[in-house]
Amino acid sequence: MTKQKLFDFLTVRKTFIFLLICLAIHFSNVVMFLGMRLYPLASLNFVSAIFYIFILFLFNKNSTKIICASYFEILIFSLLSEIFIRGRLCYVFFTIGMIPMISFLLPFERKYKAAYQFIGIFVAMLTFFLRLKGVVLFDAYDEIVSKYEFVVSSINLSITLLLLFLLSNIYAIEMDSAKMKFVFNSNHDQLTGLLNRQFIMRVVSRINHVGSGTYAVAVIDINDFCNVNDIYGHSAGDMVLRAFGACILEHIPSDFFAVRWSGEEFLLIMPDISEEKARSIVEEICDSFYSVGVDVEGNIVRITATAGIEVCDSLGNFEALVASEEEKIAAGKCDGKNCIVS
Repeated sequence: MTKQKLFDFLTVRKTFIFLLICLAIHFSNVVMFLGMRLYPLASLNFVSAIFYIFILFLFNKNSTKIICASYFEILIFSLLSEIFIRGRLCYVFFTIGMIPMISFLLPFERKYKAAYQFIGIFVAMLTFFLRLKGVVLFDAYDEIVSKYEFVVSSINLSITLLLLFLLSNIYAIEMDSAKMKFVFNSNHDQLTGLLNRQFIMRVVSRINHVGSGTYAVAVIDINDFCNVNDIYGHSAGDMVLRAFGACILEHIPSDFFAVRWSGEEFLLIMPDISEEKARSIVEEICDSFYSVGVDVEGNIVRITATAGIEVCDSLGNFEALVASEEEKIAAGKCDGKNCIVS
C-alpha cells in the first residue's frame, strides 16, 4: 500500500478506526484490571467494550449518531472511572482529549459541535472538582491503585496524545485534499476534466506578461452536436463531450493546454510547434474520435469535427484570435464540415 493510499484509507475510515481503537483499549483494560484485581474498573471497561461491539455492528446505519454516542460514552466512562478510584489514574485525560477530537470526527457541517465541546469541558471540570473533594466509591482499592497509579496514568496520557496526533494529522490531510480538490474544480471543466475558460484566460494573461513565444492555437467544434442531444438526449451529449475530452488528452503532450471553451467547442494551445505539426495533431484527434465513436445505448455513434488553426508569435489579443478561429470553423462547415482550416 502506497503512502497516499494509506492516507486515503485513514481519511475515509477514520471513524471506524477510532471505534476499533476504543474497543481495543477497553478490552485491554479489562485484562489489565483483572490482573491488578481492580474489579470495579474491569467491570466498567467490560460494559464499555460491549457498547463498542454493538456500535461497530451498527456502524454503517448512522455514523454521525454513532460518533455522538461514542463521545458521550467516553465522557461518562472517564467520569465514573475517576469516581471509582478517587481520580488517581488520570482518566480525565480521555475527556480532555475528546473535546477537540469530536470536532475532527463529526462532519464539517454538523451542528452543535460547540455544544458537545462545552459539555466535555463541563465534565472535565466536574471530574477535577470531584477529585479535589476526594469523592470515591471504592476506597478499599486505594492500596492497589497506589501501586499502579504511575503506570496506568502514563498509559492514559500516552493514549490521549497518540489519538490526538493521529486524528489531527488525518484532519490536516483532509483539509489539504479538500483544498486541492477545490483548486482543481475551479480550474477545470467538471464534465470533461479539461481546463476551463476562466483558467486559460489567466494562463494567457500570464504568458503575455512573462514574454512572447510561438504558439499554435486550434479551436475544434464537434459537428452536428445538437442532433445528438435531440436524437439521443442530453445525457448522450454529455457522453460525447467526455469522450472527446478524453480523446484530446490521449493525443497531446503534457505541455499543451486543452480547454473546453464553450458548449461543444474545444481549444488547444500548443507552444513551440509548427503549423504542419499542429495540424497533424488535430487531425489525429478528430480521426481517432470518429474511428472509435461513442457507445450510446448500444449504438456506436460516429461524430466528426471541424477545426481552425493559426500559428502566432503572441497571444496578445487572445479572444480576437479565437474569434478568427471560429470564423474559419464556420467557413469549413459551409464547405462540408469534417475539415481543418488554417
